[in-house]
Amino acid sequence: KERSREYITYCPSELIYRYTKDGNRKNWVVFNRFLLETILDRYPEKKLVLLAHVLRPEHADDRIMVGELYDLLSTRYKEQILAERGEMYPYEVRNYIQQSVFVVSGRMHPVISSIQCGIPAIALSYSSKYWGIIGERYGLGEYIIDVRYLNYKEMKGRFIYLINKIEDEYEQIEEKIKKNNTMAKKNILSALEEIRDLK
Repeated sequence: KERSREYITYCPSELIYRYTKDGNRKNWVVFNRFLLETILDRYPEKKLVLLAHVLRPEHADDRIMVGELYDLLSTRYKEQILAERGEMYPYEVRNYIQQSVFVVSGRMHPVISSIQCGIPAIALSYSSKYWGIIGERYGLGEYIIDVRYLNYKEMKGRFIYLINKIEDEYEQIEEKIKKNNTMAKKNILSALEEIRDLK
């Protein structure tokens, strides 16, 4: 399917603020608003998709954050924002990702889906598993913003830097992702063949 690049997808996390330096949800919402206003002002011709990835348990339901961010931004940017708060099939989520210019996510699986689709992604990380999979497996550690170690000023600066980098090096990033995907597939097939051959 031809990529339309009509979207920029953001998957917020209702859980991640607990891992920030101050652990304050209000400050995390303010930071999210900065990220989204930066995207909306910079790409007025694109639709921003707010996508809830995790729906359970209740205290980690990303629809809470999606709704709050939509309410904060909809007055000014209503025509630019699409909020997905219902349950979705994986192929529906993947369709948004495939048609995006890039993806930003506080959840790891949308970043992995983005990489598998060959789409640049910025990961908001709260766990070492991001570094193991996105950093070591795919060689894309420079696109991780680890909220555990950076303050909000540093995270904002890093985000702007990464958006500029994606804009300036889009084709090179796509090629790097393609090569890393090919290598990952070979490694997976090799591992499966080893398992098959066990006696």
